[in-house]
Amino acid sequence: MKKESFLDTITDALCNFWIRVQNKSKLDIAILIVGILLAITVVAILTFSILQVLTGSSVSDKNGMDIIAAAPEADEVPDSGYDQTAAVIDKEVFDGTVLIEGEDAGQEYLDETLFIGDSNTVRMSTLGYVTEENSLAAVSMGIQHVLSSNCMNFQGYGYVSVPKAVELMQPKRITITYGTNNAYSSADTFIEWYKDAIDTIRESWDYADIIINAVPPVSKTRSYPQITMKTIDEFNLKLAELAKEEDCYFLNSSEALKGSDGYAAAGYMERDGIHLSQEGMDALMEYVRTHPLETEDRRPTPLKDVPKHIQTPDTFFNPPAPSSVQTSTSAASSEAVCTNHQWGVTDTMTGVQVCQICGATRQDPSWTAHTHTWGTTDQTTGQRVCSSCGAVETDPNWQPQHTHTWGTTDQTTGQRVCSSCGAVETDPSWQPQHTHTWGPTDPNTGMQTCTGGCGATQQDPNWQPPHTHTWGPTDPNTGMQTCTGGCGATQQDPNWQPPHTHTWGPTDPNTGMQTCTGGCGATQQDPNWQPPVTNPAPSTSVPPAA
Repeated sequence: MKKESFLDTITDALCNFWIRVQNKSKLDIAILIVGILLAITVVAILTFSILQVLTGSSVSDKNGMDIIAAAPEADEVPDSGYDQTAAVIDKEVFDGTVLIEGEDAGQEYLDETLFIGDSNTVRMSTLGYVTEENSLAAVSMGIQHVLSSNCMNFQGYGYVSVPKAVELMQPKRITITYGTNNAYSSADTFIEWYKDAIDTIRESWDYADIIINAVPPVSKTRSYPQITMKTIDEFNLKLAELAKEEDCYFLNSSEALKGSDGYAAAGYMERDGIHLSQEGMDALMEYVRTHPLETEDRRPTPLKDVPKHIQTPDTFFNPPAPSSVQTSTSAASSEAVCTNHQWGVTDTMTGVQVCQICGATRQDPSWTAHTHTWGTTDQTTGQRVCSSCGAVETDPNWQPQHTHTWGTTDQTTGQRVCSSCGAVETDPSWQPQHTHTWGPTDPNTGMQTCTGGCGATQQDPNWQPPHTHTWGPTDPNTGMQTCTGGCGATQQDPNWQPPHTHTWGPTDPNTGMQTCTGGCGATQQDPNWQPPVTNPAPSTSVPPAA
C-alpha cells in the first residue's frame, strides 16, 4: 500500500507539473528545459562510452587521422625481477660510439636522415616529423623483415627489399629502430639479424653513416606483457656493442623516454603502453636533433633521381581474415560511406587488394603464397615473371637504362666510366698506343713530341728545369766566376780586364805623378820623386856705416 501511495503521489505531482507547464508557468518551463538537457547529456555520455568499448581505443594525430589501431586491454604488468641498473650503457666504455648532446641540429638534420623502423617510425611520418621521402617503415615490422621481405613500395619498381630501397633513396645517414616486435626472440638471435641487415644495407649503399637507435621503453601498464623492460634493456646494451663492432653509432634515445622507475615516462605512451604518444614523439625527436651526427657527405655526385616511395599498408605484416571487409584503421572512416567495395588488382607479392573507392585494403581470399620461380629480367622495364604463378615484380637487382655520361678515356686501356651509373666500356674511338719516338727536349719546358705521327707529348724524365745563376766573385787573374746556386756552372766575368805591366811616363816635377803609357790610364806618384827645393832670395839691406 505504501508503494502504491508513493506512486500515486509521484503521478499526481507530474500531472500537476505538466498542467502548470501547459498554463505557461515560467518556472516549470525552465525546470522542464533543464531536465531535457540533462537527459540528453547522460544519453550522449553513455553512447560514447559504449562506442569506445566496442571499437577499441584510438588516438588522433594533429591532422585528425586515426594513427593507432585497437589494442588489447592494457593492464599493469610488473616485470619479475626487473632491475633498471642491470644493463646500463656506460658512455665511457662506448666513447665515440654513443652520440653525445650538442646543439639542436634542426629540421634540416631530420630531412637529410633516412629513418628505418617499425610502427613507431611510421608515426614519425604520420605526425609530420618526416615524410615518405626520408622514411622506410611498416607496422608490425621486425629486424628480420629487412632481408626476408620485399616490403617497401616504389613507383616504377613495385615492392623491393629494404637494402634495395636504401640504394634507391641514396641517404646521407640512416637511423634504424627495431626491437619492439622482436622482444619474443633471444638477444643473440636479434643481434645476428641486426648485423646481417646492416651488412647487407652497406653492400647496397656504402655512402651513408648508420645510427642504431635504442629500442623505446614500454609502460608498466601495457597490452603486451611479453614485451618486458628487462628484454628491452638487454637488447639496447647488445645494440651498443654491435654499433661499436660494426663501426656504427648508437643513439641512446631510451634515456629521454624513461621515467624514474625505468619504464616509459608518464604521458609518453598511448593507452596500449607500446606506441609513442604525441608527447613521447616530441621528446624522441628533440633527442634526435640534440644528439646529431655531423660527418662529411660521402655520397657520389650527381645523385640519381629518387622514385616516389609509397607507404606500406598497415595490413602488410598483419593480413586480415579473408572474410573481413575492413582491414585497416586508415580505411575505417570510409567504411560508413563505401558499402560496395571495388577491389583492385591483387598484389602478387603480398596478396593485398585496395578498394578503388575508399582505399580500404584486404587480403585476396584466392591468393596463395608460394616460392616464386622468376624468369629472365626484361632489361628495358626490369620486370620478371614467375613461371609458376604468373606473378610479376621488378627485379631488385635491375638498374633502369639511361643515357651514359662518359668520363675521360684512359689512354692506356681505352676504358671510360659513366659518371652517373658507374658502367664501364671501351671508348670506340680509342686507338691502342704505339712505341713513341721522342724528339728533342725543349730546354725551357723539358717537353718532347713524338715524331712517329701520333702527336703525343711527354716531359723528358732526364730534364732539369733551368735556373738563374748566382755568380760568385771574379778571379782577378782569369776573370772566371762560379755559380753559387749549386749547379757548378762557370763563366768569365764580362766586365773583367786582363792584368798588364804598367809603363810609367815622365814624372811631373811639381807633383811627382806618373801616367801609364800602356793604355790603361793608371796613375801613381813616382816613388823616387822629391819635392823641389825653394832657394832663399838675395838680401837687399844696407850694411851699417863703419
